[in-house]
Amino acid sequence: MFRNWVTFYRKISLFFNATIATSFLPFCWFILEMEAGDQVGLLIDESKWTVRFAFFTLIFFVLYFSVKITRKGLKAINPEIDVSSKLSSFYRIYIKKFIFMELAAIIDLFAIYVLNDYFFVGVYIGILVWFSLIRPTYDYVVDKLRLTESERKQLKLGTDF
Repeated sequence: MFRNWVTFYRKISLFFNATIATSFLPFCWFILEMEAGDQVGLLIDESKWTVRFAFFTLIFFVLYFSVKITRKGLKAINPEIDVSSKLSSFYRIYIKKFIFMELAAIIDLFAIYVLNDYFFVGVYIGILVWFSLIRPTYDYVVDKLRLTESERKQLKLGTDF
């Protein structure tokens, strides 16, 4: 349970930013290696398309699963419970979403390493853009939880629940 909006926001933002940072440093390293031309793909050309398709399919299904569990979790939140419980539910749901999205990013990094392919650089950047679109801001959280006006006021005041 969270005492107020500030406590919730600090905790979820820390996890959100740490999740992105986990894969960002290796991504930068792989980009620098690719640009330097020192890294050679680990596969021959004949099998590249099959492996590329397999990686892309796996990434797609992990991201699809993250969307599915998020929608299911948000629908399951009872509108009758208090704000603190709603925020706790949102936190648990979105922690799972962030973990699955990060798993997709790590699979993508592995694809970049194995294939030395700029296609997966684009996929990784797409995942980062998606992360930026679901950043847990006040407006995003209020919109996803469908809070009432009194609950919104309670969050804005920043007082303990």
